[in-house]
Amino acid sequence: MAPPAGDRPGHPPDRPRLREPPGSTRQLPPDAGAWARPCTERRPCTAERGRSRERVHRQLTEAATAWQQLDRDGGALHRGVRLTLATGLDRPSPTDLESAFLDAGVAARAAEEAAVRRRARLRRQAVALLTVLLLVATATAVRAVRARRIADAQRDIAVSRELWGRVRGGRRLC
Repeated sequence: MAPPAGDRPGHPPDRPRLREPPGSTRQLPPDAGAWARPCTERRPCTAERGRSRERVHRQLTEAATAWQQLDRDGGALHRGVRLTLATGLDRPSPTDLESAFLDAGVAARAAEEAAVRRRARLRRQAVALLTVLLLVATATAVRAVRARRIADAQRDIAVSRELWGRVRGGRRLC
């Protein structure tokens, strides 16, 4: 059986391997492989996570300052992913401006979600109303068609009786 690609001479290992020197009695902890795995896009290194937090905090501070300079304009608030990242920031004590900025962003998000729910509810109500109106219109049309058929049948009966009366009376039909 051939050794794995990483163990063959001239081939780099597939993943970092933790090995003790031969004859060592030291045991590796079960989670030792966790710190030896390379950093990836899906699992960034601790230093990269720290830099990411610093970047998000710097963006939060800049955005809060710009929001303050724009007289707390709602258009300058964070939305979507930026707001989610900023609210998930584990800072022990954000400044009053940053707290107000995040609170306003969260309130704006809640208002937008409420507006979406309200529009969806109105849309459902409109569909229900249109369905009822369609059913009423269909029922009215069915009744009108039946009434016309009845009227036509009654007319045909009246005409045939009149013609029969003329024939029995000896008069000409035309």
